[in-house]
Amino acid sequence: MKWFLIGVIVSCTVASDVLQSFEMKRSGAAGEVQKSIVALIKPLFVLSIALLAISFFAFLRVLRLAPVSYVAPVTASSYVLDGLFARYVLKEHVNRKRWLGIALVFAGVVLISAP
Repeated sequence: MKWFLIGVIVSCTVASDVLQSFEMKRSGAAGEVQKSIVALIKPLFVLSIALLAISFFAFLRVLRLAPVSYVAPVTASSYVLDGLFARYVLKEHVNRKRWLGIALVFAGVVLISAP
């Protein structure tokens, strides 16, 4: 059950991040307040907020099963997936420094999750 909930947290968080980024880019320049407010009522943005809510409640539930010192670092694997989705789905440039940071996060997740 613990790993299922962690999977829910990570997948919902990553999906929400990708949907928010996609919708904000589609709505126009980030500096324009009016376009940013309009993006808030778009279906994909609303879905992203619902996914964050699911992630939050799954996080609360998994804290009953494992300590936060374990759960928080393991759910940081969402950063690894965020980097991959940013590069290959959103077509963003991810430089070497960021890939190195992502690799270090991944190494930390592996270290924490090992029995």
